[in-house]
Amino acid sequence: MTNSIVLTPLLRATVYAIRTPLKAILLATIVRQWRQFCPPYTTINSIKARRCDLLFMLTFAYEPIETPTEPITLKSSRNSLCLPSFIITTHQISGGADEEYELIEQLMTSYDRNVRPSARPTDSLIVQMGVALMQIIDLDERNQILQTNLWLRLYWNDAHLHWNKTEHGNIEVIYIPANRIWKPDITLYNSVSDGIPPIDQYLAAIFSNGDVMWLAPAVIESSCQLDVTYFPWDRQECNLQWGSWIMSGNRLDLFNRSATGDMNDFISNGEWELIDIPARRQVTTYDCCDDPYPTLHFTIIIQRRPLYYVTTLIIPCSFITFCALLVFWLPPESGEKISLSVTILLAITVFLLLIAETLPTQSSSVPLISTYFLAVLLVLAASTVFTVVVLNLHHRGDLGEEVPNWLRKVLLEWLARCVAMRDLVEINQKKHRLASNKIASLQEEDDKAKKKNTIHDDQCRVIELTPSYENGKLTPGSTISNLMGFMDRSTDASDSGKLDRIIAMMEMFKVRLFERRRQDRLMTEWMLCAQVLDRALFIVFTIVILIMHLAILLTHGN
Repeated sequence: MTNSIVLTPLLRATVYAIRTPLKAILLATIVRQWRQFCPPYTTINSIKARRCDLLFMLTFAYEPIETPTEPITLKSSRNSLCLPSFIITTHQISGGADEEYELIEQLMTSYDRNVRPSARPTDSLIVQMGVALMQIIDLDERNQILQTNLWLRLYWNDAHLHWNKTEHGNIEVIYIPANRIWKPDITLYNSVSDGIPPIDQYLAAIFSNGDVMWLAPAVIESSCQLDVTYFPWDRQECNLQWGSWIMSGNRLDLFNRSATGDMNDFISNGEWELIDIPARRQVTTYDCCDDPYPTLHFTIIIQRRPLYYVTTLIIPCSFITFCALLVFWLPPESGEKISLSVTILLAITVFLLLIAETLPTQSSSVPLISTYFLAVLLVLAASTVFTVVVLNLHHRGDLGEEVPNWLRKVLLEWLARCVAMRDLVEINQKKHRLASNKIASLQEEDDKAKKKNTIHDDQCRVIELTPSYENGKLTPGSTISNLMGFMDRSTDASDSGKLDRIIAMMEMFKVRLFERRRQDRLMTEWMLCAQVLDRALFIVFTIVILIMHLAILLTHGN
């Protein structure tokens, strides 16, 4: 008798006939059980479910083709061993998922998520919290609102969610949606939105000893008290204050998980640079009750990147300010000194309005850049006022007024020496003194000639500088010969009346010459006063503008 048992033809035909419907029934049973092993709400079981599905398909894919005429023996028929091996393997895999499913059902059967999960009602439940800053979305300086993307991390121990892992297939951790378990009512106190966005859809990790770890991302908007004193080189500290909304420290005690927030995954911001996120725990006792109320403060320290504001505001304003110095070099005769001053003043006003629209409306501190623009505005306004004074001095000589002695002493002597214009003043004064002395000497000689009724040659030199009288009209550039010829003809004719008219005409010319010389002297003196004042104002305003810019740079360095 051989080792293999040969089936009779009738038995072989019977097995082959019932094999196909048996496989269909068995397949339906296995699929129904497999769906029970892998419930849809458990993420960890989805991996096992895919493994069950893969093994299921691979097992049924291997099927040797047999014919009814082949002898089927227990030794050679490998197909007879495929089905039992599949059942055993699937049972082993689905058994782990079944244990996790049974564990979750066991934990959730009598669990109430509205009950604080403390071992004893009088015990305080310790909750640890940490945050990871992912991104600074926006900081609205106008409304003082900080919008950030955070990862919230909460840790606590749930006395109602623990098990012996040796009794449940060594399951160490399970994952359950956060809306199925109790969670601490941690709230952002300084939120400007409707609290924390809904994050209950994220899973919570529950360990066998009852420890719960809940990690969830959230985009929050919080108030941030800004200090824009050193804008745009300012550093801001935005505080995130977290705490239980209703429970005191005797019921829920809150601690920070670490000394600082997590900055490892921070996405760099174009305007702000993240410095640090220190964490601080604070316990407050209110007058209404004796229970302590712990809160956690995560302070986001950020430094502004000033390059944008320096290139768009400060540097253009500096160029415009230095262009204001050109007003003192522009000649008063051009008539554009006031126009240039007012144009520059309006340009600085526009920059000041741009700053006012950016910064928050607060009176606790004045931004440094606003102080700078106000100082520049004051300097330009003062330069406009002094430009009006300079123009007034420049055209004062047209009115025929004498320069006061005190003004002549201050501007033409003392201030001219300070601004290195004393030589120019002395040259012009010497020129006018010589002309005045010459006219005075001619006046003396003329007085002597009147007594003798004669015309002196020096008087003719006076006439040389005056317009001539030809054909009854005054013409410039008269010569001595023309006048002497006219006088000779008058003398030969013995016309004393004409001679008297000539003398009167010479007197008129002399008076006009004196008046013109005096007018030129007055205009020159007033113009010199305006030039000296212009030079002095240029030096003073240059020093003031340089000091303002140095103050800005030194403040930035500090």
